[in-house]
Amino acid sequence: MGMFLIEYDIYIGSFLELLNLRFAPKQNPAHGPGGVQEMVDLQNRFQIFAKGHTFKDCVSVLGLGGFWNWEAKNRWFKLLDWLERCPSETDQNGSERIVSVIAENLASRTPRPMHFTQHDLNKDPRVLVIFDDQPYFYLLEKFTTISLPMAPRKP
Repeated sequence: MGMFLIEYDIYIGSFLELLNLRFAPKQNPAHGPGGVQEMVDLQNRFQIFAKGHTFKDCVSVLGLGGFWNWEAKNRWFKLLDWLERCPSETDQNGSERIVSVIAENLASRTPRPMHFTQHDLNKDPRVLVIFDDQPYFYLLEKFTTISLPMAPRKP
C-alpha cells in the first residue's frame, strides 16, 4: 500500500463520517428525506452506484471528499483509487465490491443503513463487508458495514 494521507491521517475519521451520515438510518419523514432513504432516491434518479463506476467516482459525485483541505481530499481520493487494486472477500476488487454492495442495498425492498469504518491492513488486507451488523449499541437498526483496510502510519 502506498503512502496516502500521511500527515492528513487525522482526516480519515471525518471522511468516513461523511459517508456514515449519507447512509445513516432513515430520518423522520416530516423533516424531509435523509440518510439511506435519500440515497435510495438519488440512486433511483442517477444510478450513482453502478457497474463500471469506481467507489472513488461515486464518493466524488456525492461531494464526500471533504471541503476543508484540498490536499487531504486528493489524498483521500488516491486511497479510494487504491481500492481498485485491493482484494475483497469475493472475486471482485475492493472498489467493485463496495459499489455492488451499496447498489444491491439501495435497490432492496428494505434498504439498511450502512456504516463505513477501517481496519488494520496488516491483520486483513481485504475490503470487508459485514451484513446484519450493529456498529452502534445505541441504535437498534441493523447495518451493513464496509471496512476499508488501512496501514498504520510509521512514526
